[in-house]
Amino acid sequence: MPPAISTRILFVMKPVQIGDRGAAVADIQRRLRMLGHDLGPTGVDGVFLQHTAAAVTAFQQTHGIAATGMVGPRTWSALVDATFTLGDRMLYLRVPFFHGADVTELQQALSSLGFSTGVADGIFGSWTERAVIEFQKNAGIDGDGVMGPAAFRALFALRHIWQGRAGGAHSAATAGAGAYTAVLRRLDLRFVAAVEVCERLARRANNLVAAAVAAGVADGTDADSGANVQAHDAAGRTPPDNHNSGEAGTGPGQPRALLLTLTTREADLDYVRDAGQLAKRLSGVVSARCAPLQNSNGTAGPARVALSVRFDENLLVAGAVPGPQHHAKVLLDAVCVTFS
Repeated sequence: MPPAISTRILFVMKPVQIGDRGAAVADIQRRLRMLGHDLGPTGVDGVFLQHTAAAVTAFQQTHGIAATGMVGPRTWSALVDATFTLGDRMLYLRVPFFHGADVTELQQALSSLGFSTGVADGIFGSWTERAVIEFQKNAGIDGDGVMGPAAFRALFALRHIWQGRAGGAHSAATAGAGAYTAVLRRLDLRFVAAVEVCERLARRANNLVAAAVAAGVADGTDADSGANVQAHDAAGRTPPDNHNSGEAGTGPGQPRALLLTLTTREADLDYVRDAGQLAKRLSGVVSARCAPLQNSNGTAGPARVALSVRFDENLLVAGAVPGPQHHAKVLLDAVCVTFS
């Protein structure tokens, strides 16, 4: 597997063009050569001359970018995406979505193996995550939706089956996104860390919520849902609540907003790694918390319910397996089961 190429010039705003020289030019040339473009007799020499400009122009033309022969932010971003190879980096669902040639190859490989990702668009969204989870389970790997070393080893072991096959898009792939958006379009769900060791988990969980809503809006599954996912700071902490108490509820006795505080101390319920069992615990606590707050006709719940979930600290230490993405998935699955 080739070493990952530096992305250090990603945020340089000044276009790289004829006459420039240095490490940034050499980085661009290496990427162009990886993609099969002719750099002339000097090859990768760190000097931006006519052959490099012609290669940049050819790349721009094939990627729908204005053919200027200069490398600006858009061309650089496209070059980075095009030169990622499968296995270069860990892939999982987050916002902003991972995207690039490696994601496209992953989608094609999974679809060829029967784990549909929908259209191979090079964007790691909810459908791709669902396909990864199903592949992991089938391969005997913990289904956390993260394409890490173990998942890549299992996928590469089947390279003789999927390599060179484009795979296919199937309408059933919408089920992954729909499972979340159907709930999140009615429920404002937020996670907050009460202790430092839970902050990474809270960030992952909030990212999953945002990614699911974004995927739903993109495919139209909740375009009119009014789903409200608020911003969170770097620690997963949430801003002050500002909900309109006149909004419609999610159903009889159900809240319009749910705040889950993640902690290692005493809490309303203890975390378990099985989403079904956690959903039963969550459902019981939510029902008990909502019942005395229902309107007299029993058709609306409280504006907001805040609950806490206690984790064993050993599950959250750096390097623990499974990692925070797995636990974030379990939490979100449990909420979706509870409110679906």
